[in-house]
Amino acid sequence: MAAALADAAEPARADTVLLTLPTRAGAPTDSPELIRTAVAPPARGRLTLAGWRVPVLVYAPDDALPLLRALEELPAVPGATLRHLAELADFAADLVTRGRVLPGVSTTTVPGARAVWRPLLTGTDAGWARSLALAPA
Repeated sequence: MAAALADAAEPARADTVLLTLPTRAGAPTDSPELIRTAVAPPARGRLTLAGWRVPVLVYAPDDALPLLRALEELPAVPGATLRHLAELADFAADLVTRGRVLPGVSTTTVPGARAVWRPLLTGTDAGWARSLALAPA
């Protein structure tokens, strides 16, 4: 996937993050979209959640939107989470295009405050935002 994404945008850096993943028999379970050339015997045991440190590619903010918009042209099939992020990005871009954002101030950054744009979600937009928030990624 890293090689396929490299054609769309160059990552700023590689890193690792701690994710909570479905785990069985001491190993994370395969993604449902994973295509294997050889079939492994199914793992036995109870399905639990566990923390796993996984490699990630970090992109500059200005590269993220073009990368998400180029997913359909990649030579690899992106997983559900990446497709979900692309759908969220498209929704956000649509809100901006239609002027459905309001200026605000965020005080969550340390130190001090910063100017932000907040979505104005009413009617159909509010319903769509709820469906995106509840959709499994």
